[in-house]
Amino acid sequence: MTRWGMAAAIVLGTAVASAAGPDISKPYKAAVKLEVSGDIVGALQAFENIPVDRRDFNTRLHIAGCKKKLGRLLAAEADYEAIRTDPKADQPTIDTAGSDLEDLRTRIPVVKIRHAGAGAGVITLLDDREVSVPSTTKVDPGEHLVHARRGAATVFERKLRVDEGSTIEVVIEVPGDTAKPAVPAVAPPAPAEQPAKPPAPSASKTVAWVLAGATVALVGTGTYFAIKASEFRDERDDLASRGDAGAFDAADRARSAQMWGRISVLGAIGTAAGSGYFFWSSQNQQKPHVAVGVGAIGGFAFNVSGSW
Repeated sequence: MTRWGMAAAIVLGTAVASAAGPDISKPYKAAVKLEVSGDIVGALQAFENIPVDRRDFNTRLHIAGCKKKLGRLLAAEADYEAIRTDPKADQPTIDTAGSDLEDLRTRIPVVKIRHAGAGAGVITLLDDREVSVPSTTKVDPGEHLVHARRGAATVFERKLRVDEGSTIEVVIEVPGDTAKPAVPAVAPPAPAEQPAKPPAPSASKTVAWVLAGATVALVGTGTYFAIKASEFRDERDDLASRGDAGAFDAADRARSAQMWGRISVLGAIGTAAGSGYFFWSSQNQQKPHVAVGVGAIGGFAFNVSGSW
């Protein structure tokens, strides 16, 4: 080959390499090194930083493997299935993905849900996803929430801790829909010669003090959950820095504690307003009708209802 011919070949080779895209061998090797060292979170991030159009089958297999190690089994299953059915994959790649997929599916836990009772008009959710009951649903290992509601009322709630390879059955005991239209009571008119006496203010004051106490309790509850949320976030960060799959569970606990903290603060605002109203009512000789209820469904709840 002449000198000019060799020069043309070098230029052409450079152009082809440039057109093929950036070299991914260095980021790929760096990601593999992180995975071998046990930093699975960092390895997954490094693999996913490789552009999608530059990911070969080895990179895609590593991504699925990292997700499996982190407990993201459903996402790993989808990745392995996509590799196994890719028309561009060669037979060794298909065999590898199929073998990993077979092992993975034995580890994916299942939650079964059924009703025991009147299920008419009940909406059932697994986490934030509505399911048709009876249902059999694959989930990732970790904490999950099953709850059911009829209209605006929650009729069932249960937290689950699901391990790899397990099957958990949840039976929802649904009460019958006994709600009936309220019939207002009609009091007989007071005799003209015996006008009704003004109500004593002590009853309103009692309710006001009860609500004031509930306000203090809710503020304390909100403070507790705020502290726990902070602790769970610190735990999440610590576990994530060490590549521990428990980081995802810690993150879920932090979000749950934060949610209940906010609910407690809102409840405190409502009970404080109710307490102020009843103090005012006691000073103005009014007698409101009130119903106070305290309950616990996966957390603390306080409600006040009535008419005045």
